[in-house]
Amino acid sequence: MNNAIVVGAGVSGVFTVLTLLDNGVEGKEITLIDKGDFIEKRHCFVSDTQSCKKCKTCSVILGMGGGGSGYNDGKQNLISKEFPNSPNVGGNLIKFHTIEELEVLSNKVVDIYNRFGMDKMNVKPMGADLSDSAKKVLEIIGANPNLDIHQCITQHIGSERSREIYKNMQDYILEKEVNVMMNTSLLDLIIDNEKCVGVVTDKGEILGKHIVLGLGRYGNVLIGDLLEKYKIEKENATIDIGVRVEVPSKIMDPLADFYEAKIVCKGRYKDEARMFCYNRLRAQCVNEKYDINNESLLTVNGHAYNSEEMTTNTDNFAILVKRDFGDDIDKPIDNYVLSSVKMVNSIAKGNTIMQTLEDLKSFRRSTEESIKRSNVSPTLKSYPGDLANAIPYRIMCTILDMIEELDAICKGINDGKNMILHGMEVKLHSNGVKVKDGSGKTNIPGLYIIGDCSSHTRGNIQSASMGILCAEDIIK
Repeated sequence: MNNAIVVGAGVSGVFTVLTLLDNGVEGKEITLIDKGDFIEKRHCFVSDTQSCKKCKTCSVILGMGGGGSGYNDGKQNLISKEFPNSPNVGGNLIKFHTIEELEVLSNKVVDIYNRFGMDKMNVKPMGADLSDSAKKVLEIIGANPNLDIHQCITQHIGSERSREIYKNMQDYILEKEVNVMMNTSLLDLIIDNEKCVGVVTDKGEILGKHIVLGLGRYGNVLIGDLLEKYKIEKENATIDIGVRVEVPSKIMDPLADFYEAKIVCKGRYKDEARMFCYNRLRAQCVNEKYDINNESLLTVNGHAYNSEEMTTNTDNFAILVKRDFGDDIDKPIDNYVLSSVKMVNSIAKGNTIMQTLEDLKSFRRSTEESIKRSNVSPTLKSYPGDLANAIPYRIMCTILDMIEELDAICKGINDGKNMILHGMEVKLHSNGVKVKDGSGKTNIPGLYIIGDCSSHTRGNIQSASMGILCAEDIIK
């Protein structure tokens, strides 16, 4: 019997396996399962000229390294006492641990990345030493009651180099004789005498002492089904819904020193909008495909390269609006988020929609011609259209409010010709799992739920930290 079965080879799952191996657990006692493929076989064809091909398995979010490596720029948003707001970046583990404990975990994560090649890549921490212009940004934000910023130190690995690191991790896991099962889907859990003792996959049943689910955002809908079926304790969690925007890099220069600028804005409805996943200079927008209830849904994401030869002179970032419906909407992912994504995909003939800010504010749809008149060269081939046809009014108002407020920091960002909006971008983590601590331990003995699918993380550092905590609890 396996000591541990880890389902999901994303950041949280990989760091669980690495920590188990580092603490004397034999590779033969661990099984690692993922719906996607090995990292060298993960390929995406989406570009500024090629629309999403809707591959059977989406390589952007599935496979070794998950959504945090293959087509993600590997930003490490570090937690430190120097920046008291830093635990708010990338998750909510501060609910379970002090900032001092999270700083130790953050350093452990960096040490592991260094072991697998980051130390040879000259990855420099950014956001610690601020220029006079950056300090001016802080003054502007401090004087505006609608704005706040969550500062942290960021290490940017780059998408192409992140793949190298996870390839090294993958090779190490294979060398240690971990039973790695790629292209394998989780179907169900095996519960015996109220204890989780295994999983059912499309390749058969597998038994183990400790079952770890690190399914990422892709697996959040399945997690919701499992919560209901096995009465796994849950808690309210918020949804994140919005757009990915592209802007000329020059306009974003005031935020260059922060690198990962986490600006938060309260709009007219008092909902919170935030900048998320800010990618600079060598930025690329991509599609993500989710297969849910026999439907393929397309959303938008973004990443950035590190190599200078890949410069696009375009920055991209998400503007995500946080909503907590309480008891107003049952299953907000199904009945609010995914219904909005379906509407966008339907209007865009199976694609995502892009629209200039100028067209959006002028109450007209975008066309190929109006996109060309923009000051932005889009890096993703989307359907020129009208996002206002599909994105809920309250969400759209909050997005526009944030763009207007950001103009005081980045002059010209609210000029209609300087922005293209891609929709929709969503983060599927509203099926909140009630865990006993940051290890992901549930009320079902033997079952851990970690990473983004638990709703407690949304970034590499905290996802990896949760994997470390999970493994340490298993060992203990």
